[in-house]
Amino acid sequence: ISLREAGILQTFPMEYKFSSSEDNLKFTKVSKQIGNAVPPRLGEIIGISIIKHLEEMDNGKDKK
Repeated sequence: ISLREAGILQTFPMEYKFSSSEDNLKFTKVSKQIGNAVPPRLGEIIGISIIKHLEEMDNGKDKK
């Protein structure tokens, strides 16, 4: 599996440019970035869920 394929599996956009502190991107550094990342799509879904919950609280629907 290539680094690009790993990034795609983690839901990074195809055009996403992975960076390293060095000009020469090293396989191990980029693979660590990908492996340690929270998938962008997961972050989006969690954010949407939080917003929905807060909106329900504002509307008085959360009666816990």
